[in-house]
Amino acid sequence: MRPGGIGIRLISRWLALFTLIAWTALVFGFSSQSYSSQSIQPWLKSFIAKDRLTHVVPAVTLTYSKAVIDAKEEPFRFVEFLFRKSAHIFVYAVLGGLAFLTFLPRLRRTSRACFISFLYIAIVSGLDEWNQSRVSMRTSTLQDVIVNCTGGLIGMAAASIMAVLLFKAGAPWRRLIRRD
Repeated sequence: MRPGGIGIRLISRWLALFTLIAWTALVFGFSSQSYSSQSIQPWLKSFIAKDRLTHVVPAVTLTYSKAVIDAKEEPFRFVEFLFRKSAHIFVYAVLGGLAFLTFLPRLRRTSRACFISFLYIAIVSGLDEWNQSRVSMRTSTLQDVIVNCTGGLIGMAAASIMAVLLFKAGAPWRRLIRRD
């Protein structure tokens, strides 16, 4: 560190922590919205006719929590369901990657960073579902916690691969990480 200056590592650690906290706040912001404010069905209905969408969706019936969704009978609901669950996976994959990259330099061991990151994801997911249960027309399910944690694991895996590649390439922060 230069005399009188702030080290790059210190700035990047605080920036990673701030980004993780901001993304977590975004997750809670989404779960605080009502179902109707998040529904994409009105947009889908203005974009494509039901009979046309019915020809595109597969002939499947999904059971999720207590809901049964028949793709051919309710194509808009089916597409929205896939969109919403994909959004869960994406949002929690980003959260998992951010958590791993935030905790790795602090804990200096990948196994510890993985454990703490997954614990963080599971806690946020549980609190997120609890928060959702308090919002009008929203439901809270254990299945969503599992979907969220799966997304988090995907993000952690991607961030871990990125960290290994940077480690092998001789990245400047390489000395911060010990292999287990």
